[in-house]
Amino acid sequence: MIDARMVQKHPKKRVLFRYFSCLTGFSEERRWAPMGRDQAISPLAEHLRRFHEGTESRAWKWFGAHVEMRDGCEGTVFRLWAPHAADVSVICEQTGWMRDLAPMRRLAEDSAVWTCFLPGVRRFDSYKYSIRTPEGQVFDKADPFAFHAETRPYTASKVYDLKGYAWHDAEWMQRDIPSGGPCNIYEVHLGSWQVREDSSFYSYREIADRLIPYVKEMGYTHVEL
Repeated sequence: MIDARMVQKHPKKRVLFRYFSCLTGFSEERRWAPMGRDQAISPLAEHLRRFHEGTESRAWKWFGAHVEMRDGCEGTVFRLWAPHAADVSVICEQTGWMRDLAPMRRLAEDSAVWTCFLPGVRRFDSYKYSIRTPEGQVFDKADPFAFHAETRPYTASKVYDLKGYAWHDAEWMQRDIPSGGPCNIYEVHLGSWQVREDSSFYSYREIADRLIPYVKEMGYTHVEL
């Protein structure tokens, strides 16, 4: 059950306002604070302009799930591009995977971007987007901009903060890259390219010893995973 306490100072006017709702019935009490449109639009205006132009090269920095502090409360802000959705909700462990308990809002009336901020949702928490079509069909989808995901056979996305990850590829990134030659890319899904006889998966190191000789023999210069 949701107990929503809404304060409206101007009962005769239509205004946007922030509110908290209290979710009970699970292991602990959670408080949800949907994000007002005015709060969401301004910082993203330039990103949205470039995104719709097709010139935004770092959409991952603001799409997907991002851990933030708001009003002294740690939580996660979710943003999803869903231009044809009738409505979108976040479903997660904190909502018992039930729809409509954490609804998202459009950034503007005509926006294709949906967003919400959920206090208490932290790193490694699982989630999906529950999308309702104009025809009334509902589809639960993983986040196309997720930084982490559940291990097969489970399919939910996981909240992860990239700022907490230590990269160890400095030497690789600074290597000399020959340029000017032809580029021939081999696109491969490692999990279905080769498996062991018992259908188990090779490790990255094991499959590299099989894949690299093959792509070199076939004349490829690059591999896309």
